[in-house]
Amino acid sequence: MLLFVTPGTEAAVLERMTAHLEPSGLLVAGFSLDGRLALDHYDRLAAAAGLELVDRFATWDRTPFAEGPPTRSPCTAAAAPRLRGSLVPNAAGAPGTT
Repeated sequence: MLLFVTPGTEAAVLERMTAHLEPSGLLVAGFSLDGRLALDHYDRLAAAAGLELVDRFATWDRTPFAEGPPTRSPCTAAAAPRLRGSLVPNAAGAPGTT
């Protein structure tokens, strides 16, 4: 979604999205690394918004990230208890936590 907001508003968008998370809530941002938003810049914006990176994947099916497009970056609110382990599918096949 951050690739579709007005340039320069990404920090405010992440801050507002973080404000809507429950204390153990999870924000998953998936976007192409095509030059519009550099990954290190996203990481700084997410940290400034109070998010903590949990894991990083290349695809929605959790293919390991290898420094290339695209990226899926699950983050949890930094004030929340840290998620244990990595994201794994739950019994219904949806991402859950271990």
